[in-house]
Amino acid sequence: AAPSTKYFVLRAKKNVETETRGLSAFAHAAGSHMLHALTDGEQFAKYGPRVMITNDDLFPMAKGCANGPETRDCYFEPLTLCKMSDVDAADSPNALTLKDVNEEYDRTTRTVYSSDQIWFRITNKKYSWTKLPGGDKDHSHQTMVAALFAYYFRPVDWLREEINQRLMRSIPSDLNPD
Repeated sequence: AAPSTKYFVLRAKKNVETETRGLSAFAHAAGSHMLHALTDGEQFAKYGPRVMITNDDLFPMAKGCANGPETRDCYFEPLTLCKMSDVDAADSPNALTLKDVNEEYDRTTRTVYSSDQIWFRITNKKYSWTKLPGGDKDHSHQTMVAALFAYYFRPVDWLREEINQRLMRSIPSDLNPD
């Protein structure tokens, strides 16, 4: 990655191993983090977007995953081709860790790590990074959320194959799609 690339590292909440929320809760939080990364905490016009990357923390739904690591990557495509080795370490002078989601920070800092407390920042100017005319007044919130979910939940090959097999088994054999 280029030295000018800026990152937003999505960290797991504290005590993630005891987490019982489902995929939709993780998707909601991840979508909110994506908006934070894309708008750089609503400062897009001045600082531009960040590459969002997930760290290698446990993903609760991946406990005991037989097809990969016990991270989000067991089931879903990575959010970026960048690796954690491209990102500045949390204790680096080029990085900072948010103490909570509303904390203001130096937007010129190369790497921002999400808080592990309150999980995500509410982004009011959701479309600022798109440069679409009309700003936040004429774009569907549901459309944006659907696009973020679709991107966040891109299944890896083995899972896509499993989904297709289950769908095929659920279709009655006498059903003629023509």
